[in-house]
Amino acid sequence: MAPPMSLWWCQTHIRHEIGHCFGLLHTYGGSCCPENIDCSLITNPDFLSDVFPTGNSNCASSSAPCNNCFEDNGLYSNNVMGGQPTSNWYSPLQVGRMRRNLHIGSMRVFAKEMTSDYTTPWTITSSEVWDFDTQLYQDIIVKPGAVLTIKCKVGMANKGRIIVERNAKLIVDGGEIYAWGSEWAGIQVWGNYSKEQTIYSGMSPFQGVVQVINQGTLRDATNAITTGKYDQNSNLDWGGYSGGIIQCNGAKFINNQRAIQYLSYQNFNPYNNNVVDNIGNITNTLFETNSVLKDPSAPNPQVFISLWNVRGVKFYGNTYQNTRSPLPSLDKRGNGIYSIDASYTVDRYKVCSSYNSISGLCGSYYVNIPSTFKSLQYGVYVQNSTPLTNIVVNDNDFIGCNRSAYFAGTSNTRVTNNRINVGEGLSNLQFLPYGIYLENSTAYSVTNNNIYTSYYSNYNTSLATGICVNGTSGTSNKIYRNNMNLMGSGSTVYGNNQGTNPGDGLQFICNQYGQGSAGKNFADLYMAISGGFNSGKIDKVQGSSTQGANNFFSHTGNPNPSNKSDYWDGGGTSSSNLPGTIQYFYNTIPSQLTQPWYYDNPLALNAIGSPYSTNMCPVNQNGGGNGTASTARAIIAVNTASANALLAKIDGGNTQTLLNLINSNISPGSLKNDLTYKSPYLSDAALIAYFSKVNTPPGHIKEIHELNKPVNYAVWQAILNRSLPSGIMKQLNAQQSSGEISKLNVLYGEVADLNQQKGSVVDQTINMIMSDTVNGWSKDSVIALMKADNRYDAPCRLLAAYVALDRYSDATAQVATVKAAHGGTLDDFCKLQELIIQLRQQSKSIFELKTDANTKAMVMQIESNRDNGYTYAQALLNTVFNYKYFEQIDLPFNSNAPASRLYNINDTTGNVEAIVKAFKLYPNPSNGNTFLVYRNVVEAQNLEVHVFDITGKIILSHGLANTNNVYTINTQNLTPGLYLIGVIADGKMIDQQKFVKE
Repeated sequence: MAPPMSLWWCQTHIRHEIGHCFGLLHTYGGSCCPENIDCSLITNPDFLSDVFPTGNSNCASSSAPCNNCFEDNGLYSNNVMGGQPTSNWYSPLQVGRMRRNLHIGSMRVFAKEMTSDYTTPWTITSSEVWDFDTQLYQDIIVKPGAVLTIKCKVGMANKGRIIVERNAKLIVDGGEIYAWGSEWAGIQVWGNYSKEQTIYSGMSPFQGVVQVINQGTLRDATNAITTGKYDQNSNLDWGGYSGGIIQCNGAKFINNQRAIQYLSYQNFNPYNNNVVDNIGNITNTLFETNSVLKDPSAPNPQVFISLWNVRGVKFYGNTYQNTRSPLPSLDKRGNGIYSIDASYTVDRYKVCSSYNSISGLCGSYYVNIPSTFKSLQYGVYVQNSTPLTNIVVNDNDFIGCNRSAYFAGTSNTRVTNNRINVGEGLSNLQFLPYGIYLENSTAYSVTNNNIYTSYYSNYNTSLATGICVNGTSGTSNKIYRNNMNLMGSGSTVYGNNQGTNPGDGLQFICNQYGQGSAGKNFADLYMAISGGFNSGKIDKVQGSSTQGANNFFSHTGNPNPSNKSDYWDGGGTSSSNLPGTIQYFYNTIPSQLTQPWYYDNPLALNAIGSPYSTNMCPVNQNGGGNGTASTARAIIAVNTASANALLAKIDGGNTQTLLNLINSNISPGSLKNDLTYKSPYLSDAALIAYFSKVNTPPGHIKEIHELNKPVNYAVWQAILNRSLPSGIMKQLNAQQSSGEISKLNVLYGEVADLNQQKGSVVDQTINMIMSDTVNGWSKDSVIALMKADNRYDAPCRLLAAYVALDRYSDATAQVATVKAAHGGTLDDFCKLQELIIQLRQQSKSIFELKTDANTKAMVMQIESNRDNGYTYAQALLNTVFNYKYFEQIDLPFNSNAPASRLYNINDTTGNVEAIVKAFKLYPNPSNGNTFLVYRNVVEAQNLEVHVFDITGKIILSHGLANTNNVYTINTQNLTPGLYLIGVIADGKMIDQQKFVKE
């Protein structure tokens, strides 16, 4: 190409050499392997027959093979591979070879990055096996009846799609699909929402199927596999294309924005319409992020698996991990599994090697692999807009995840037998680490989990919390037989988890706090302050008079009131836990473990006679049912009648009538006789009224006290306030210190047992019905049992079940029933269910929130109210608008901790982080000004409120006075939209909330 060649010759020569790069040969003879030396299509299927077409008069006398002429002896063509100055033409077959080699040859590495061609896709119409590496520049569509098997590497262009249509199949068998540019879109497996999932002869007549097996790998995708239909611009087609089948065994998903996306679909038995499990399953599969993602606009992963309104998918023995080195910040590590309104199982992958000949159960396994979640922000993150789901997270390993498992708005969730090594976290409200968090959830089984941390060596520095429970709103629940070690707080309770009667609330039973070699906790049971400035509430009865609560404690506290480590109450307003209101039963042996030593005064201790035995804490608790709805209904009836009969003993069956009598002018003798008759079951209210009555003789006080001894804290305080004669007080003190349990508290324990058993039977039976993988589960059986349930929240749970099961006429009738029972009003949870009914009856989805401002405002108001519907509203807003909400998390104040640790909100030790992390905005949304209600913070030198726009810019700022707790924020002139309002103490953000200006 050097001079004296002309420029024209140079460019011709370049084209010629590029032709060689793409696999073209010379068209002239004598050297360099001429193109037409072998023209037999049998021995040379790549022969290019159109380079020198037969019958060409210019070389009719040629003696070349097959009568195709060489460029020789003075005969020349204009073919680029002829090497002549006039070379400016490729034949169509030459272009075809170049195109083919651009797919499979080495020149593909020089291809310019491009968006995949969706207008002329590569169409698979029959079964094909690809066992050669190739690079694609267009989408792939597998048509109905066809099977594409990939055993090679396939590179996809930017936004490239592989579409598996209904009744089509894609198998990635040891092959790899990746992005040769930045990021490809992924695989779409189309289904039919209205049809069942079935497979005949390897194909599904109604659904597409994707199988990834034998280390088959999908990497660099936006959504590696999704069960829906998206266009080239990522717009979802709502025409019922969900229901596709995904089956993975030994697969790999590497460096994807999202590995698998399940969209809304309910599988069913077409013969009886029972709900059956999705036949998709993901087994022994690796989900991994090991580098920055290829798309520069989205360098960090979202989640490995997301599920929306799908039931019964199985995830067995998979690994979900971020292995980047060094690890990115917590918010950039991605999440393992995210779901909304979905039911699924995360468990071990086990293959049985031998069966017990008597029981028929597996005796040993030759494959037994746990699922592992490692170095993620969240391992499992669950939100629900309606609570009727069935999630199982069993026997998994969580290693270094900042927050291992979060459940909001769930029912029937089982979190059991997991090993959770809580990550290091940060001293920040958004990143304090924990093991398990239950928010606005109920009917759960949280059992036999081992929660610890290897990221801290001392409980004084540990930022970790074992189990958090926030707001079960008075429904029987139990945290049972978990181990929590080396935690800043073993178990933290927020909000109201108490209920009206004993046994209606949350119990902590048979948990091991700070036992063994893993290390003690700074605090074991911590009742934290939450919105409204009230400390967390648990059931009024913990354990019973026949069997103690059997929790083992760390005993790291001291008599100093600042450290009540066994049971720590955060304090709060007068509506928080009152002294002596939590009856705690414990075994006297071994009292050094089962008896709380360091506890705040809401706890009242009751020592029972029987010693502790491991038999009191069996591995599996059985509520007494056999899994049938009829048995559960019978237990509901019997236990309800028994509990009511016991409660009827209190105050003779009518406390108000007795109070009226006490406050009347009845003679002291007659009143004493009446109270004697109703003893030993006089309520605290009746005893306080009687002992506080000025004309009650001291001798009568002693007699009634003797019959009801020992009385609870508040009652004893009423006696002390009387300033009785020393002789009487000496006798009263002896009676009060008798060491026995009052008959009233024994009765409360019996009622609690009955109510807890009733709730347990209902919840376990519903769980067993919904877990039937053979026949599917009957909607009618679930509904019939929920109708019989008479617990506090049963009417709204029934309403939510109707909604979840698409029974909208029944749901509408239930709305009317609930309104009639509550003076024509609905609470926030029921309001949200009513909204979902209205949307679905109009064939609208939750995405209507994007265009209906009034509906959006209603949902945002429910979220802002922080009542029993807020987590369900958050689920909708997260799904539609991607709004992010952070769960409340708090640690008890520790004077021995380093200054970097986050402190409790109710301490006044000079730490600026010891400030309330909750305030209320009202109205919100607002079309005018809004009020900020906050707590006085004496330890903060400078308190401010900032209003941020959506870009993070401060648009309003004002100082707050510590002498007031209400401030008017001038929001009336703000442009309508979404804002963030934060409270700043001495330069540090202590809380922030969203605000909507209408």
